Amino acid sequence: MILLLMLFLVLLLIFLVIILIKRVFKSKEKSQTATINVFGKKYKIDLSSEAQQKRNEDYEIEKNNRWIGSNQIERKRDDGCIIYKSNRVSSAEREQIGFYGLKWFSENNKFCVVYLAHNDVDFNIGLIDIEQKNILYKLKLDGPHRCRVTNSGLVICEDWGNYKSNSSYIYILDNKGKILYKKRHNSVIGDTFELIENQTKFKYNINYSGQIHLINLQEL
Repeated sequence: MILLLMLFLVLLLIFLVIILIKRVFKSKEKSQTATINVFGKKYKIDLSSEAQQKRNEDYEIEKNNRWIGSNQIERKRDDGCIIYKSNRVSSAEREQIGFYGLKWFSENNKFCVVYLAHNDVDFNIGLIDIEQKNILYKLKLDGPHRCRVTNSGLVICEDWGNYKSNSSYIYILDNKGKILYKKRHNSVIGDTFELIENQTKFKYNINYSGQIHLINLQEL
């Protein structure tokens, strides 16, 4: 009888130890996660050392792949207009350039122009030397909305201007950030916005009138 009682107590002790171990591990697991609220949506973040190591490895890959990419077509409209996919800067690219924005690559993949249609930042347009991963310049315009860049680093920018001017601008900058050309339009720039004739000219249209404008880049 005594032996049975002792065996029962031993089994009970083992059971209690197992429960205690499970609670310790569960508590540890809870302490390795965090919940953040972004615009009403909750996200769980894994704070474990393994997850942090994975994030560090992913960031190193992202850092090594800065400014590597291409302009990708999303679709072609019935009227022949090409719609391109939005190409946003990565976290590592933002850390270098200093602002979030969209990217456009030159055809020879030597240059990348970054632009942001807001003026509540220190800079909202910049040019990158892709091979060297260097910033050639950063500037602040009113609201760079759409940009193209030639194989020589010439940047053509449609700027929405500020709300007071009620107008749009076309800027052309060289690869050092010097403004070579500036033209104001009292209307929105249309869908035509392209380099033509082996990148010697730039063509764009006015949205409402449909008027075509042609800039000879060799004369700048």
